Amino acid sequence: MLLGASRSEARRRIALLHGKRVVCADDVVASSLAARLGTTTYGWNDDATYRIRDYEGGRQGSTFALSHEARDLGVLELPVPGRHNALNAAGAAAMALGAWAAFQAPFRAR
Repeated sequence: MLLGASRSEARRRIALLHGKRVVCADDVVASSLAARLGTTTYGWNDDATYRIRDYEGGRQGSTFALSHEARDLGVLELPVPGRHNALNAAGAAAMALGAWAAFQAPFRAR
């Protein structure tokens, strides 16, 4: 949604969203707007609200720990490899947890 958007266009797009806002903390434009707009962030960045830690990936899949504001939540196990898939899963988890879904660790995606 924000890929290639200018800072003002990204701000406009994020402000139009109602309800829970979740953006990637690794995106320079999105993360700079997040604090001002009350937006939850996720990603590899140390400042992310939901932070990916201890990533391990191989041909059989990926695992990583997810923390929320420096509190460990648990481990996510994905049947697919790749840091990009871990990032997508962290974003989905951040959205679900923000909607009061329970985090069951270890969490296994199918």
